Amino acid sequence: MSQANAVVVPSKQKRNLTRTDIQAYLLQARAFIALILVVAAFTILVDGFLAPANIIIIAKQVAVNAIMGIGMTFVILTAGIDLSVGSIVGLTAMIAGGLLTEGLVLPWFGPDGIIIFFN
Repeated sequence: MSQANAVVVPSKQKRNLTRTDIQAYLLQARAFIALILVVAAFTILVDGFLAPANIIIIAKQVAVNAIMGIGMTFVILTAGIDLSVGSIVGLTAMIAGGLLTEGLVLPWFGPDGIIIFFN
């Protein structure tokens, strides 16, 4: 074999992290760092913060906003930007609250109607 056909592969030099690189990494991870700081603060300040029952309650509280966020992400990605979703959610919450307290009256099912409670 002749050396004319040999392929020279440049070696990768190990690059040292500079201060600018570290600042860029911290800037990209700022939301995750803030989450870690908040969880650490509440863990220190509140007894039983990391208890399974409390984590389940927090997950239930966050689930509604997470589902709305995922839906809004798909709406924005498909270029159907409609930011009035918050008012629709508010209206739906008011209707659901009314149905939970007053019930749903269906008068066409007789003289007294049918009252359906959603409790």
